[in-house]
Amino acid sequence: MKKETLLSEYNLSVHLLNTLQSAGITTVADLSKAKLRELSKYRGFGKQSIFQVEKFLETISPKDNNGWTKIESEKDLPNECVFCWVVDKQGEIRQVHSMDIELFYYTHYQLIKPPLKPIY
Repeated sequence: MKKETLLSEYNLSVHLLNTLQSAGITTVADLSKAKLRELSKYRGFGKQSIFQVEKFLETISPKDNNGWTKIESEKDLPNECVFCWVVDKQGEIRQVHSMDIELFYYTHYQLIKPPLKPIY
């Protein structure tokens, strides 16, 4: 699933699609950035809509986020002792060691994998 993909390409209810469109949300990227609390202010966006959005967002895996893993809690931090690319709260991308990733300063990380040895 690409983040620039239109939500209308997925099996979401017409009601939910119309409500999201009235909020200016038309792509997977828009929806993944949206705050449910803010969306609940829109007419027609109730508990069922929140449930549908949460279920839909659960289907988005880190691989579908261009290889980035979102950091929301300690369990999301990398277990490996390697270098990573990280995105800070200002949106800047930098390289840090995985042991230096701070939960409240960075929003996403991507492991920098060592290159594979040549086959021949």
